[in-house]
Amino acid sequence: DEMISNAATLMDSFRREAEAAMAEAADDPDYPWNPWSLDYVYEPRYLGPVYASFLINVVAYQGGAHPSLDYEVMTRDLEIGQPVTLFDMLADVSEGAPALVAISDYVTRDIARQKQEMTGEPVDLATADWLDAVAPRPENFERFTLEPAREPGLVAGLTFHFPPYVLGPYAEGPFHVFVPADVFMDELVGYFPQIFGGEAVPMARLSAYENPGTFVFLETPLTDTTVASPLDVAGEAPASWFDGEVAVRVEDLEGNVLGTATATARPDAATAGITSGNTRFQSTVTFEKGEASEGQLVVAPPDGEGAEVSSFVRF
Repeated sequence: DEMISNAATLMDSFRREAEAAMAEAADDPDYPWNPWSLDYVYEPRYLGPVYASFLINVVAYQGGAHPSLDYEVMTRDLEIGQPVTLFDMLADVSEGAPALVAISDYVTRDIARQKQEMTGEPVDLATADWLDAVAPRPENFERFTLEPAREPGLVAGLTFHFPPYVLGPYAEGPFHVFVPADVFMDELVGYFPQIFGGEAVPMARLSAYENPGTFVFLETPLTDTTVASPLDVAGEAPASWFDGEVAVRVEDLEGNVLGTATATARPDAATAGITSGNTRFQSTVTFEKGEASEGQLVVAPPDGEGAEVSSFVRF
């Protein structure tokens, strides 16, 4: 109910703003009008016996050169229905507190690594202009989600989310940094030391614009990795899909099918605890890449069960 209410409130405000802008454009022939759009998508990140955590993607287009992307988060104690923040989990979250310093240092190094991989140039942390956005202050780390561990019910750590412009130009896109629990474990209080720990599950989260509430989680292969035939595919998908035949395809970027196989459900295997209603699956796809050097892995449900999802791969 809270999710629906929050989304409805935002949509209503956005609609009124769009109507006002459209009316203004109608009175000014020099002011071009382009339709506006708003997507408010709850992306599940962790669903455990006590806590649930969601990343909310807010994608708005208001007639400009490109849409804007912002993040909101929702982490809740399911037993009492209350939000969970860093103030609840850590002994001290004041500016410069030990836990925040440790998190800030880890995030800073990882952002520098990501930027270097993106540009091919080393990052000079003595002159970087984005350091203030990851300084050890609580307001810099409000947007976090819980990340599941391989051990069911455990939380491997926290992922901090930074939308475009926070750490660099729009072209660099958003940044996401997973901080393992051992970075801040000594500062956890209350019940939280009991649930943090274990190894994180590397997982590509796939969804379709046509059906944003449906998610497929790929454990292998991860997005933007180099693959070869035969390709082993494993992950999670909605259990309802497997009442029919779930197809796994390898395609080139033009949509030409290079190989296809059927996915097999593994209902007895434990899921990662990211969301409910999923089951693990596996498949092996044999394909001929021909001249293609890039393509996509597609997971397609039976007709009428939703939209297919895809992940970029290299050959």
